[in-house]
Amino acid sequence: MDIDLISPYGVGPPLGDVDVAVVYSKPPVTDLVTDLLWSVRPSLLCHPSIATKHAGKDLAAFIEANEIVHVRIADLPRHHSWSQFVRQNGIPTANYERGLVFDTAVLAVQYALSGQGVALCDIHLFCRRDSLGRLVKPFDASLDDGYGITSSRIPKPWATPRSRCSGPG
Repeated sequence: MDIDLISPYGVGPPLGDVDVAVVYSKPPVTDLVTDLLWSVRPSLLCHPSIATKHAGKDLAAFIEANEIVHVRIADLPRHHSWSQFVRQNGIPTANYERGLVFDTAVLAVQYALSGQGVALCDIHLFCRRDSLGRLVKPFDASLDDGYGITSSRIPKPWATPRSRCSGPG
């Protein structure tokens, strides 16, 4: 069995002919068999020193006091996730059109791990597995943007259910 790990710029179904793919996207409607592995709920993630330095601030003040780290999503505006986050969490005055933009969440998290900035990323991928406490989630606020991590595969002909029609006579 060959395993290829590919991280294309973008979201959606696999780029080529593959047996199984793990994909970051909104729920797709395709001919592929798709299983939701988990719903992505981006949350604020930062180095513990940033959370400690700004302890006691509310969410709006915390965002204003820190560098914002963006993750680019193909075909969406530059600050899309942060604009949705501040809207869903009732912070209309937050200035989110600033900070660095990275092509991948991995790069954004690596930057946050260095003690610089606050990234808006999925806690299932980056926080819960961080047993060393290098990342913290300083607020319970998250973003429900409809994205998820799915497993997609080509349906096998033998897996197609058979049906039989019968009628009178």
